[in-house]
Amino acid sequence: MEEENMTETNPNWLDNHIAEWADDGWETAEISQYLEANDSAATEALMRVEYLIQATKSLIERMGHDWLERLDISGGLFSEWIDALNNPMDFPDINERYEQWAKINRRWELVLENNRRDWESVMMGEERMLVLARCDALDESSKLQLNLIIPLMNDPHLFSDIDAQLSEIEQNEARQKRTIYSAAQALQEAGHNMDNIAEMNLVDALQEIAQRQRLHNFHEMIRLQIIDEIAEFDDQLADKYEAERKLLLGSGSEADLTELSKQISSMGSDLKSRLYHLNLEIANWIDAGIKFSTPSIVARDLFEWEINLPELTKEIDEHLA
Repeated sequence: MEEENMTETNPNWLDNHIAEWADDGWETAEISQYLEANDSAATEALMRVEYLIQATKSLIERMGHDWLERLDISGGLFSEWIDALNNPMDFPDINERYEQWAKINRRWELVLENNRRDWESVMMGEERMLVLARCDALDESSKLQLNLIIPLMNDPHLFSDIDAQLSEIEQNEARQKRTIYSAAQALQEAGHNMDNIAEMNLVDALQEIAQRQRLHNFHEMIRLQIIDEIAEFDDQLADKYEAERKLLLGSGSEADLTELSKQISSMGSDLKSRLYHLNLEIANWIDAGIKFSTPSIVARDLFEWEINLPELTKEIDEHLA
Protein backbone atom coordinates (compact mmCIF):
# COMPACT_ATOMS: atom_id res chain seq x y z
CA MET A 1 0.00 0.00 0.00
CA GLU A 2 2.81 2.40 0.88
CA GLU A 3 4.45 1.74 -2.48
CA GLU A 4 1.12 2.44 -4.22
CA ASN A 5 0.75 5.73 -2.33
CA MET A 6 4.29 6.72 -3.26
CA THR A 7 3.57 6.10 -6.91
CA GLU A 8 0.20 7.81 -6.80
CA THR A 9 1.35 10.93 -4.94
CA ASN A 10 4.53 11.29 -6.96
CA PRO A 11 4.49 9.27 -10.15
CA ASN A 12 7.92 10.67 -11.05
CA TRP A 13 9.60 9.61 -7.79
CA LEU A 14 11.78 7.05 -9.57
CA ASP A 15 12.91 9.46 -12.26
CA ASN A 16 13.65 12.11 -9.65
CA HIS A 17 15.89 9.80 -7.65
CA ILE A 18 17.63 8.51 -10.76
CA ALA A 19 18.29 12.08 -11.91
CA GLU A 20 19.74 13.04 -8.52
CA TRP A 21 22.05 10.03 -8.46
CA ALA A 22 23.14 10.69 -12.02
CA ASP A 23 23.90 14.30 -11.11
CA ASP A 24 26.08 12.99 -8.29
CA GLY A 25 28.09 11.04 -10.85
CA TRP A 26 26.78 7.53 -10.27
CA GLU A 27 26.04 5.08 -13.06
CA THR A 28 22.29 4.62 -12.87
CA ALA A 29 21.39 2.10 -15.59
CA GLU A 30 21.56 -0.92 -13.29
CA ILE A 31 19.94 1.04 -10.45
CA SER A 32 16.97 1.83 -12.71
CA GLN A 33 16.63 -1.80 -13.71
CA TYR A 34 16.72 -2.89 -10.08
CA LEU A 35 14.08 -0.39 -8.95
CA GLU A 36 11.79 -1.18 -11.86
CA ALA A 37 12.12 -4.90 -11.19
CA ASN A 38 11.21 -4.33 -7.54
CA ASP A 39 8.49 -1.69 -7.94
CA SER A 40 6.13 -3.84 -5.88
CA ALA A 41 8.42 -3.20 -2.90
CA ALA A 42 9.55 0.25 -3.91
CA THR A 43 10.37 1.54 -0.43
CA GLU A 44 12.60 -1.41 0.45
CA ALA A 45 14.27 -1.26 -2.96
CA LEU A 46 14.90 2.46 -2.60
CA MET A 47 16.35 2.00 0.89
CA ARG A 48 18.64 -0.72 -0.41
CA VAL A 49 19.94 1.51 -3.20
CA GLU A 50 20.56 4.34 -0.76
CA TYR A 51 22.37 1.93 1.56
CA LEU A 52 24.54 0.71 -1.33
CA ILE A 53 25.40 4.27 -2.30
CA GLN A 54 26.44 5.17 1.25
CA ALA A 55 28.40 1.93 1.64
CA THR A 56 30.07 2.56 -1.71
CA LYS A 57 31.10 6.05 -0.64
CA SER A 58 32.63 4.62 2.52
CA LEU A 59 34.57 1.92 0.68
CA ILE A 60 35.84 4.42 -1.89
CA GLU A 61 37.03 6.62 0.96
CA ARG A 62 38.86 3.69 2.57
CA MET A 63 40.70 2.99 -0.68
CA GLY A 64 41.18 6.62 -1.67
CA HIS A 65 43.10 8.28 1.16
CA ASP A 66 45.54 10.94 -0.01
CA TRP A 67 48.63 9.01 1.05
CA LEU A 68 47.60 6.01 -1.07
CA GLU A 69 48.15 8.04 -4.24
CA ARG A 70 51.91 7.84 -3.73
CA LEU A 71 52.08 4.43 -2.04
CA ASP A 72 49.98 2.21 -4.33
CA ILE A 73 49.94 -0.61 -1.81
CA SER A 74 47.45 -2.56 -3.91
CA GLY A 75 49.36 -2.72 -7.18
CA GLY A 76 46.58 -0.85 -8.97
CA LEU A 77 43.66 -2.81 -7.52
CA PHE A 78 42.26 0.17 -5.62
CA SER A 79 41.99 2.25 -8.78
CA GLU A 80 40.32 -0.64 -10.56
CA TRP A 81 37.83 -1.19 -7.74
CA ILE A 82 37.07 2.51 -7.30
CA ASP A 83 36.27 2.76 -11.01
CA ALA A 84 33.97 -0.26 -10.74
CA LEU A 85 32.23 1.29 -7.73
CA ASN A 86 30.91 4.07 -9.93
CA ASN A 87 28.06 1.59 -10.18
CA PRO A 88 26.86 1.21 -6.56
CA MET A 89 25.13 -2.05 -7.44
CA ASP A 90 28.60 -3.59 -7.71
CA PHE A 91 29.34 -2.79 -4.07
CA PRO A 92 28.71 -6.30 -2.64
CA ASP A 93 31.11 -7.91 -5.10
CA ILE A 94 33.83 -5.26 -4.79
CA ASN A 95 33.51 -5.13 -1.01
CA GLU A 96 33.97 -8.90 -0.78
CA ARG A 97 36.99 -8.76 -3.06
CA TYR A 98 38.50 -5.91 -1.05
CA GLU A 99 37.99 -7.68 2.28
CA GLN A 100 39.52 -10.91 0.98
CA TRP A 101 42.52 -8.93 -0.25
CA ALA A 102 42.77 -6.91 2.97
CA LYS A 103 42.71 -10.02 5.17
CA ILE A 104 46.07 -10.85 3.65
CA ASN A 105 47.52 -7.45 2.80
CA ARG A 106 45.85 -4.81 5.02
CA ARG A 107 44.53 -6.46 8.16
CA TRP A 108 45.15 -3.36 10.26
CA GLU A 109 42.68 -1.41 8.15
CA LEU A 110 39.92 -3.96 8.71
CA VAL A 111 40.45 -3.84 12.48
CA LEU A 112 40.56 -0.05 12.57
CA GLU A 113 37.45 0.17 10.41
CA ASN A 114 35.54 -2.32 12.55
CA ASN A 115 36.41 -0.26 15.62
CA ARG A 116 35.97 3.16 14.04
CA ARG A 117 33.08 4.12 16.35
CA ASP A 118 35.08 3.20 19.46
CA TRP A 119 37.93 5.47 18.37
CA GLU A 120 35.65 8.32 17.36
CA SER A 121 33.55 8.04 20.52
CA VAL A 122 36.59 8.98 22.60
CA MET A 123 37.58 11.77 20.18
CA MET A 124 40.49 9.80 18.71
CA GLY A 125 39.40 9.70 15.09
CA GLU A 126 42.54 11.54 13.96
CA GLU A 127 44.76 9.14 15.90
CA ARG A 128 43.02 6.22 14.22
CA MET A 129 43.71 7.72 10.80
CA LEU A 130 47.33 8.38 11.77
CA VAL A 131 47.81 4.75 12.76
CA LEU A 132 46.25 3.64 9.47
CA ALA A 133 48.47 5.93 7.40
CA ARG A 134 51.63 4.86 9.23
CA CYS A 135 50.83 1.17 8.77
CA ASP A 136 50.05 1.65 5.08
CA ALA A 137 53.33 3.52 4.60
CA LEU A 138 55.53 0.74 5.98
CA ASP A 139 57.63 -1.38 3.67
CA GLU A 140 56.22 -4.81 2.89
CA SER A 141 58.92 -6.50 4.96
CA SER A 142 58.14 -4.27 7.95
CA LYS A 143 54.40 -4.95 7.76
CA LEU A 144 55.01 -8.50 8.95
CA GLN A 145 55.87 -7.01 12.34
CA LEU A 146 52.40 -5.46 12.61
CA ASN A 147 50.97 -8.83 13.62
CA LEU A 148 51.86 -8.02 17.23
CA ILE A 149 50.26 -4.57 17.06
CA ILE A 150 47.02 -5.30 15.21
CA PRO A 151 45.23 -6.81 18.26
CA LEU A 152 45.90 -3.56 20.15
CA MET A 153 43.98 -1.58 17.53
CA ASN A 154 40.68 -2.83 18.93
CA ASP A 155 41.11 -0.46 21.87
CA PRO A 156 41.78 3.26 21.28
CA HIS A 157 43.01 3.56 24.87
CA LEU A 158 46.07 1.56 23.82
CA PHE A 159 47.13 4.23 21.34
CA SER A 160 50.32 5.02 23.29
CA ASP A 161 51.43 1.40 23.06
CA ILE A 162 50.53 1.27 19.38
CA ASP A 163 52.44 4.49 18.74
CA ALA A 164 55.55 3.28 20.58
CA GLN A 165 55.68 -0.07 18.79
CA LEU A 166 55.03 1.55 15.42
CA SER A 167 57.85 4.02 16.06
CA GLU A 168 60.25 1.16 16.74
CA ILE A 169 59.30 -0.55 13.48
CA GLU A 170 59.66 2.74 11.58
CA GLN A 171 63.09 3.39 13.08
CA ASN A 172 64.33 -0.09 12.18
CA GLU A 173 63.05 0.39 8.65
CA ALA A 174 64.74 3.79 8.40
CA ARG A 175 68.08 2.27 9.43
CA GLN A 176 67.76 -0.42 6.78
CA LYS A 177 66.92 2.18 4.15
CA ARG A 178 69.95 4.28 5.08
CA THR A 179 72.17 1.22 4.72
CA ILE A 180 70.66 0.40 1.35
CA TYR A 181 70.89 3.94 0.00
CA SER A 182 74.48 4.27 1.21
CA ALA A 183 75.45 1.07 -0.59
CA ALA A 184 73.50 2.14 -3.67
CA GLN A 185 75.28 5.50 -3.73
CA ALA A 186 78.68 3.80 -3.54
CA LEU A 187 77.74 1.49 -6.40
CA GLN A 188 76.36 4.44 -8.38
CA GLU A 189 79.65 6.27 -7.98
CA ALA A 190 81.43 3.14 -9.22
CA GLY A 191 79.42 3.37 -12.44
CA HIS A 192 76.50 1.04 -11.76
CA ASN A 193 72.96 2.12 -12.64
CA MET A 194 71.02 2.18 -9.37
CA ASP A 195 68.17 4.49 -10.41
CA ASN A 196 65.47 1.90 -9.72
CA ILE A 197 66.55 1.10 -6.16
CA ALA A 198 64.32 3.79 -4.62
CA GLU A 199 61.22 2.17 -6.14
CA MET A 200 61.90 -1.26 -4.62
CA ASN A 201 60.71 -2.63 -1.31
CA LEU A 202 63.41 -3.42 1.22
CA VAL A 203 63.67 -7.13 0.43
CA ASP A 204 64.00 -6.54 -3.31
CA ALA A 205 66.40 -3.65 -2.69
CA LEU A 206 68.64 -5.78 -0.49
CA GLN A 207 68.68 -8.52 -3.11
CA GLU A 208 69.47 -5.98 -5.82
CA ILE A 209 72.27 -4.49 -3.73
CA ALA A 210 73.72 -7.96 -3.10
CA GLN A 211 73.59 -8.80 -6.80
CA ARG A 212 75.11 -5.47 -7.78
CA GLN A 213 77.80 -5.90 -5.15
CA ARG A 214 78.69 -9.29 -6.62
CA LEU A 215 78.89 -7.70 -10.04
CA HIS A 216 80.95 -4.84 -8.65
CA ASN A 217 83.41 -7.29 -7.12
CA PHE A 218 83.56 -9.14 -10.43
CA HIS A 219 84.22 -5.85 -12.23
CA GLU A 220 87.00 -5.01 -9.78
CA MET A 221 88.57 -8.42 -10.34
CA ILE A 222 88.52 -7.86 -14.10
CA ARG A 223 89.87 -4.32 -13.74
CA LEU A 224 92.82 -5.67 -11.75
CA GLN A 225 93.17 -8.52 -14.23
CA ILE A 226 93.55 -6.00 -17.05
CA ILE A 227 96.22 -4.14 -15.08
CA ASP A 228 98.07 -7.30 -14.13
CA GLU A 229 97.91 -9.22 -17.41
CA ILE A 230 97.59 -6.61 -20.16
CA ALA A 231 98.71 -3.14 -19.06
CA GLU A 232 102.33 -4.19 -18.54
CA PHE A 233 102.47 -5.06 -22.23
CA ASP A 234 100.48 -2.24 -23.83
CA ASP A 235 98.42 0.64 -22.43
CA GLN A 236 96.24 0.95 -25.52
CA LEU A 237 95.27 -2.72 -25.42
CA ALA A 238 94.53 -2.39 -21.70
CA ASP A 239 92.37 0.67 -22.39
CA LYS A 240 90.44 -1.32 -25.00
CA TYR A 241 89.58 -4.05 -22.51
CA GLU A 242 88.79 -1.49 -19.82
CA ALA A 243 86.34 0.23 -22.17
CA GLU A 244 84.66 -3.12 -22.83
CA ARG A 245 84.39 -3.70 -19.09
CA LYS A 246 82.77 -0.32 -18.51
CA LEU A 247 80.22 -1.01 -21.22
CA LEU A 248 79.06 -3.97 -19.14
CA LEU A 249 78.47 -1.91 -15.99
CA GLY A 250 74.80 -1.52 -16.76
CA SER A 251 74.11 -4.95 -18.19
CA GLY A 252 74.00 -6.95 -14.96
CA SER A 253 75.18 -10.02 -16.85
CA GLU A 254 77.71 -12.21 -15.09
CA ALA A 255 77.97 -14.34 -18.24
CA ASP A 256 79.22 -11.36 -20.27
CA LEU A 257 81.76 -10.54 -17.57
CA THR A 258 82.92 -14.15 -17.47
CA GLU A 259 83.42 -14.11 -21.24
CA LEU A 260 85.41 -10.87 -21.05
CA SER A 261 87.57 -12.29 -18.27
CA LYS A 262 88.30 -15.35 -20.41
CA GLN A 263 89.31 -13.14 -23.34
CA ILE A 264 91.66 -11.13 -21.14
CA SER A 265 93.13 -14.27 -19.62
CA SER A 266 93.66 -15.78 -23.06
CA MET A 267 95.32 -12.62 -24.35
CA GLY A 268 97.48 -12.35 -21.24
CA SER A 269 98.63 -15.95 -21.58
CA ASP A 270 99.43 -15.40 -25.26
CA LEU A 271 101.46 -12.27 -24.52
CA LYS A 272 103.40 -13.98 -21.75
CA SER A 273 104.09 -16.94 -24.03
CA ARG A 274 105.34 -14.67 -26.81
CA LEU A 275 107.57 -12.79 -24.35
CA TYR A 276 108.97 -16.06 -23.00
CA HIS A 277 109.80 -17.44 -26.44
CA LEU A 278 111.35 -14.17 -27.59
CA ASN A 279 113.58 -14.06 -24.52
CA LEU A 280 114.47 -17.69 -25.16
CA GLU A 281 115.52 -16.75 -28.70
CA ILE A 282 117.60 -13.85 -27.36
CA ALA A 283 119.29 -16.20 -24.90
CA ASN A 284 120.16 -18.59 -27.74
CA TRP A 285 121.67 -15.72 -29.74
CA ILE A 286 123.71 -14.62 -26.75
CA ASP A 287 125.00 -18.18 -26.38
CA ALA A 288 125.95 -18.05 -30.05
CA GLY A 289 128.07 -14.95 -29.42
CA ILE A 290 125.64 -12.16 -30.31
CA LYS A 291 125.86 -9.26 -27.89
CA PHE A 292 122.79 -7.31 -26.69
CA SER A 293 122.50 -4.36 -24.36
CA THR A 294 120.30 -6.49 -22.10
CA PRO A 295 120.09 -10.25 -21.68
CA SER A 296 116.28 -10.18 -21.84
CA ILE A 297 113.43 -7.84 -22.64
CA VAL A 298 110.52 -6.76 -20.46
CA ALA A 299 106.83 -6.91 -21.31
CA ARG A 300 106.70 -3.24 -22.33
CA ASP A 301 109.23 -3.90 -25.14
CA LEU A 302 107.53 -6.96 -26.62
CA PHE A 303 105.57 -5.33 -29.44
CA GLU A 304 108.51 -3.21 -30.60
CA TRP A 305 110.81 -6.24 -30.67
CA GLU A 306 108.21 -8.30 -32.54
CA ILE A 307 107.94 -5.59 -35.19
CA ASN A 308 111.72 -5.52 -35.68
CA LEU A 309 112.23 -9.26 -35.22
CA PRO A 310 112.13 -10.35 -38.90
CA GLU A 311 114.85 -7.88 -39.90
CA LEU A 312 116.88 -8.59 -36.76
CA THR A 313 116.69 -12.34 -37.34
CA LYS A 314 117.88 -11.89 -40.91
CA GLU A 315 120.88 -9.81 -39.81
CA ILE A 316 121.85 -12.29 -37.10
CA ASP A 317 121.53 -15.25 -39.44
CA GLU A 318 123.80 -13.50 -41.95
CA HIS A 319 126.29 -12.69 -39.19
CA LEU A 320 126.38 -16.28 -37.96
CA ALA A 321 126.57 -17.79 -41.44
